[in-house]
Amino acid sequence: MVKPQKNTSFKKMLSIMIVTIIVALTIRFFVFEPYKIPTNTMSPTLMSGDLILVQKWPFGIHTPLDYSVVFPGRLPSYGEVVLYSPKNQPGINYLKRVIGLPGDHIQIKKGRVILNKKPLPFKSSSIKNCGIETINDYDYQVCLNPELIETNKAYNVPQNSVFVIGDFRSKKVSIKDWDIIPISVIRAKASFIWLSIDPHTNNNSKQSWTSIIRFDRVFSFIK
Repeated sequence: MVKPQKNTSFKKMLSIMIVTIIVALTIRFFVFEPYKIPTNTMSPTLMSGDLILVQKWPFGIHTPLDYSVVFPGRLPSYGEVVLYSPKNQPGINYLKRVIGLPGDHIQIKKGRVILNKKPLPFKSSSIKNCGIETINDYDYQVCLNPELIETNKAYNVPQNSVFVIGDFRSKKVSIKDWDIIPISVIRAKASFIWLSIDPHTNNNSKQSWTSIIRFDRVFSFIK
């Protein structure tokens, strides 16, 4: 009578473990995924050391191995920050802001976006070289630090594609300042900063853990 009870307990525990693993993997591959920001190409919106969550479902559900589309999603909106992986760089992810949709005419002049021959509204802030840019009534922060990025010409955004750019508009931060990408390579939408650690902290110092966390950025939504 004792042995069946032990077997039943083991089977119950095993079932719970299997269900837990399946739920965790489902969330990881199809719902939310954590990412650490390595550079300041999206500063001040996202800064090096930010730990974020991205939503996997808004632009379509993809298989975890080859990223083929299982369920199609919606078209990204102006101003959304998206995570994408170029076809010629599998396994490498980029985070950029969508500023051009199919049919749009885009040019970048001295860091400023010219959308359909009109510059996007820009209002300076108290931070040097930074301010608020507005696209389709959507506000977000950008920094225009020299050497400012530019496109050598105007581009028409093809069908099923979007134009993306970083919020830190300087060539000194990244060689991949902007891009026109097919919607099929977009993996997720950046949504939430759950922790932010100052990467410039000296690991050999006797600083407390509270001194390396940027509390003003913790638990904030990405806009």
